[in-house]
Amino acid sequence: MSKLAPGRLLEAEEPLASGSLVEGFRVLKLLGEGASGRVYLAQDLALGRHIALKFLRPELLGPQSAERLLEEARTTARFNHPHIVTVHAAGVYQGQPFLALEYLEGETLRERMSRERMSPGEVLRVGRAIADALAEAHRHGIVHADLKPENILLPRDGRLRVVDFGLARHAGTSAGAASGTPAYMSPERWRGTPPAPAMDLWSLGVILHELLDGRRPVDDASLPAFAFTPRPLPGPTPELAGAALVKDCLSLAPEARPTAESLARALTDLLEPARRQLEADPERHPFRGLRAFTEGDAEDFSGREAEVAALVERLRQAAPVVLTGPSGIGKSSLVHAGLVPRLRQMASWEVVAFRPGPRPLHRLTEVLSLDAGVARTLVLTPGAIVELLRARAPAPALLLVDAFEEVFTLGAAEEAMALARCLFAVASAGIGWRVLVVLRDDYLGQFARVEHLGAFLGNAFVVGPLSPSALVEAVTGPLRRAGHATDEPGLVERIVADVRAQPAGLPLLQATCSALWERRDKERRLLRAAVYEELGGVAGALAAQGRQLLGQLPADDIHTVRLLLLQLLTPEGTRRPRVREELLEELGVGA
Repeated sequence: MSKLAPGRLLEAEEPLASGSLVEGFRVLKLLGEGASGRVYLAQDLALGRHIALKFLRPELLGPQSAERLLEEARTTARFNHPHIVTVHAAGVYQGQPFLALEYLEGETLRERMSRERMSPGEVLRVGRAIADALAEAHRHGIVHADLKPENILLPRDGRLRVVDFGLARHAGTSAGAASGTPAYMSPERWRGTPPAPAMDLWSLGVILHELLDGRRPVDDASLPAFAFTPRPLPGPTPELAGAALVKDCLSLAPEARPTAESLARALTDLLEPARRQLEADPERHPFRGLRAFTEGDAEDFSGREAEVAALVERLRQAAPVVLTGPSGIGKSSLVHAGLVPRLRQMASWEVVAFRPGPRPLHRLTEVLSLDAGVARTLVLTPGAIVELLRARAPAPALLLVDAFEEVFTLGAAEEAMALARCLFAVASAGIGWRVLVVLRDDYLGQFARVEHLGAFLGNAFVVGPLSPSALVEAVTGPLRRAGHATDEPGLVERIVADVRAQPAGLPLLQATCSALWERRDKERRLLRAAVYEELGGVAGALAAQGRQLLGQLPADDIHTVRLLLLQLLTPEGTRRPRVREELLEELGVGA
């Protein structure tokens, strides 16, 4: 890469042409232009991925400042943090510094704020993510120095990213000059104090105040006076969750502000209000075994936080979502214990959820508490569902169809078509009701062949196996909230290694931990490695649960149970939904 030196610079009025080559990147198009420079969409020629190529205006940076900025950018490129935008490369092209960043589709926090007011729960999550990012940067000696809503991205994958670390503090003529965005600058930065971590905490405090109260702690008209004569700030409305923490961030004395790391911990405690109650109830069982999680189990559901956040972002769009994945992967648990509680925390979402069964429109009218005759009306005029839902609740609202494969396994073809027409009517009405369909992936072909439903697959959300780190969190999260741990540091990792190759890793993990919980050391609040050995690992724990259940049955019933279980499996070994009456008929009257 070329060095910063006197010579021809890219002319400000000459954007790079499409197809231009910049140090291994091909420019595709100009994405935007601001005070700091231009951003292009480009392709990484080595890896084929899209990247954002950000060119910084040379007039903002002298040669020494530019070199320091690029060196910090290369340091940031070594970060691997979920809430810091990835820097792929940094260099100079024709005398102009550039950064190659991960390309993210979405919006800035400022754009989100201009469109909607966040709930207190959302604000706490945003604050925790930003504090986590700052803590990582501060550990490496990097100060952001220009934290503001415009530098916080909310991408479609649901994972907040902080961008432009260190840019503002290098965009000046001297290291001591005040720089940054005035509304978010700390009092000491106004005085020209060199950037320090406490300044980022002030900026974060201003952002959180703005999110919670709908206004900044110092308005534009009062800002000049405050800059020269700072005064203590009252903080947000005291009754709001997190208000005291925000007030601490706005302390005039830098040393009185929390560190980013301690703030992240404090926000986590606020987001887990049930933690102390769980710790105080030693008999409460935090593991579900082989049962699916429900909304009531939300505090024990861990490991799918990234998927929950991504689903929330999908549902911000009007298009219906098809959530799909293999049998046993945890689709229903993700929706009921992850997504639905998050929606309720965000705002007063109305959620209408049902499993279709053999007569899906009858099930829908049941959950809507409507007369059974309405189902016949919906067959003839599916558009009538729109007014029924509009009358039930205003937006935001969600119509959730779980286990949609029951439409194919239990119902007739005309039932599938009737439900499809209703879902299409809701998705097309523009009334603020979102449609989410949960479907096993081995039924995608049948789903695609139903009129109106095939188009839904353009917004499919695929649920895959949990990563090893997510499996670890699925165990340590509930244990932590219940005030428990393990007696050996590597026990959780050993269990995860035993289940990670299985497609249904989460249920197996839960079954194993349930067995360990039953035999835990109650006095020391520990799961014991010796018990795991005695059980025979994951397979042994599962077999032990099966033997325990069968041991509660009379001997004559065990054969019936075996036949029943076989009737609930397909030849391929996946679950086969069946109607209760049909099963009883096949098993005999005595069953």
